[in-house]
Amino acid sequence: MTRAALTLTVIVAALIAIPSVPALACSCAQRSIAQQFVAADAVFSGRALTIDSAPDEHTVTFEITGVYKKDTIGPRLIVHTAPDGAQCGVEFSEGSSYLVFTLTSGATNTTTLCSGTTDDVGVLDRAGYTSHPAAVAASKSESGAKDRGAAIAFAVVALFGVFSAHARRFRRLAR
Repeated sequence: MTRAALTLTVIVAALIAIPSVPALACSCAQRSIAQQFVAADAVFSGRALTIDSAPDEHTVTFEITGVYKKDTIGPRLIVHTAPDGAQCGVEFSEGSSYLVFTLTSGATNTTTLCSGTTDDVGVLDRAGYTSHPAAVAASKSESGAKDRGAAIAFAVVALFGVFSAHARRFRRLAR
């Protein structure tokens, strides 16, 4: 057997003997912070309170400290991500703070390594974006509910007053 044939045989035998493993890698297009901001449905800063791990995804509950995009974020939000970086999942740590860019599908919020989520919480502030506290968004909806309740109560009292004032007239007509 020639030297070239022997080398080729060894290479083929080695390739057959080495088990193949599927390649897992996350690949993201380079985007500016402005492009990431526009692409996101919601952007907020927050602290990871709890992380529930499952084989196919991690579920993270955040305490919201600031909201950059989307006014309807309350004081807490649940975000889903893939279980590891190879699948573009963000690896969060309980108690740590993050700037989170999410996409929303129905009531489900998701984030990936490609979305812009980072532990550099001040990156948007340095880029000139401003946040508002999550409590402001929550208090707006609470005050709106109080205003609606007061309006309904006023309408009921007004209708009762009108009915009472005209009750005698209605009784006379009924006779």
